[in-house]
Order: sequence, then C-alpha cells, then structure tokens
Amino acid sequence: MGKAIELNKWQRWDDLDSSNISSMAFLLTNAQEDIGLLNVTFKNGKKYSYPQVPKKLVTEVLESESVGKAFNKLIKPFYPGNKHE
Repeated sequence: MGKAIELNKWQRWDDLDSSNISSMAFLLTNAQEDIGLLNVTFKNGKKYSYPQVPKKLVTEVLESESVGKAFNKLIKPFYPGNKHE
C-alpha cells in the first residue's frame, strides 16, 4: 500500500495488494497497550486469527510495499495464528 494508515478500534481492509492475503481486520482489544486481534483471510480461503498483535505492527504491514512479505516477517513468526474451520 505504501501510504500512512490510521487504525481505529475496529477496521477491515479488503482487496489488499497481495498475492497471498485477501483481507485483514483488526480489533483493538487493549487500548492501553495498543494490542488487538488480527483476522487474516488468505487467497486460498483459509482464515486465521492472531491475538495480542501490536497495532504498530499492523500499521507497518499495511504501509509496506509488500503486505504478504511484511506479514510473514513481522507477525506470522511471533504471533501464533488460530485457524478458523
């Protein structure tokens, strides 16, 4: 995306410029610590929730040149995802 993103308490992004990620949604669950629940829908249809993700990391991912690469580097290795069936 490459542009500044301001996150609110709940926000969703569809049609991301990514070959791997279809959409993302973020729910701020702890305003004092600026952390929340990140829901990700992948292009293959699988859906995962990533709890306790810092808001600033979500912003970095969305502002990056490659959303998928940034997600794989900044979030996926450090925040275990819960798969939705």
